[in-house]
Amino acid sequence: MPLSTGLLKYGTMRAKVHAYFLNNPLWQSLFQLKGNTRVAVFLQPLWAVAFTLYSPYLPVYMSAMGLSDFEIGAVTAAGLFIQFVAAFFGGIVSEHLGRRRTVLVFDLLCWSLPMVLYFLADNYAVFMAASLLSGLCQISNGSWSSLLMEDADRTQLVYVFTWMQIAGYVAVFFAPLAAWLIGQQGLVWGTRILLLFAAVSMTAKCLLFFFLTHDEAGPAKVRFLGPGSLSQFKKFGPTVTNMWARKPIRFIWVVMVLYQSALTFSGTYFGIYITENLGVSPVFLSYFPMIRALMSFLLTFLVQTRLNRLPFKIPFGLGLGLYLLGQILLLVAPFTPAGLILPLLIFYTLTEALGAALVLPQRDAFLNNALDDTNRIWELSMVNAMVVLVAALSSLVGARLVQQFRQGAFILALLGHTISLLATFFYPISDKEEANINPAL
Repeated sequence: MPLSTGLLKYGTMRAKVHAYFLNNPLWQSLFQLKGNTRVAVFLQPLWAVAFTLYSPYLPVYMSAMGLSDFEIGAVTAAGLFIQFVAAFFGGIVSEHLGRRRTVLVFDLLCWSLPMVLYFLADNYAVFMAASLLSGLCQISNGSWSSLLMEDADRTQLVYVFTWMQIAGYVAVFFAPLAAWLIGQQGLVWGTRILLLFAAVSMTAKCLLFFFLTHDEAGPAKVRFLGPGSLSQFKKFGPTVTNMWARKPIRFIWVVMVLYQSALTFSGTYFGIYITENLGVSPVFLSYFPMIRALMSFLLTFLVQTRLNRLPFKIPFGLGLGLYLLGQILLLVAPFTPAGLILPLLIFYTLTEALGAALVLPQRDAFLNNALDDTNRIWELSMVNAMVVLVAALSSLVGARLVQQFRQGAFILALLGHTISLLATFFYPISDKEEANINPAL
């Protein structure tokens, strides 16, 4: 091939790629972000990368430190239960401290400090203390979500939450380093280094978010919680009654409960299952999130932006179906020839990647459109409280089952995704809801 012809084809291909990104609505939306929304999206990698790197190793790390399957499940359940309790205080604390201060104080308490405790942990009690502190994230969650939404274009919500997902995909560039650390330092010290990195990165994110955002709805000065604050619990009854009367809230609550429970079952025991039951080396644990992140990133631009233009049920239902397929793959893995286990787990990771890329932005957009703008923090607190309560209770039940039968975690996850899929199929979504989720329709 003559050099001039090759250069011409290269130039044509480059022009097509450039035109594709210029015309891609997801890519265009990134440059339309403003204010708090832009700050939240661009700082998210500092949290998401750190979380993505250490989280696959944490259950295996606890197991290596001598915790039983039930104790690992109990640590997870305890954190979820504290999330349930903390969610009731999200609105109260925000009204007293302001949203930015609430995010700063409680993100440091629920992310930075637990990372240090996990780093130092050498027994069940310290792991439990770290998990309990992590549960305080629900206090700041409503304030953070409110700040994220404050300057967002409501017609671009799906894209905003898609970019929040993409932030975690940056971890793909660091996953080989995590695998190298585990290989060089061993599981325990390799995980501890990742936890220390997470503490530093998450602290930086908290501080930068506080100084770069604005809070138009914040109080004139900091007020501290006192006896009079308890009277604000009177808001809970009317808030729950008003929410439960709305069909979209009932639907998304059920789906979120089942989805969170399924992720808790599968995510808690995946690393232990593939290393102890399937014989996969712990070094490979970081590669599964790396593959998931890489595929999710590609799928987001090549597939998701097209599927997001379809009616809500199509991408959401397809995503849940892929999650369901993933659990089936994990259940058949023990009956797979040894040479095919890694390819099967990679295929499982691909189904999870596409499933997450389809489900999460649609779920978050549906929920945020269903909330009442005048009572957003309180309603989000209530939704999160009930989701984590059911997830915590189901996690305890699952821990008992998994101690006797480890595949039980994936059977429960399979059941959760199946019910979610059926609920989505039978939910009568209105034209107004469809238009709010996806204005392109």
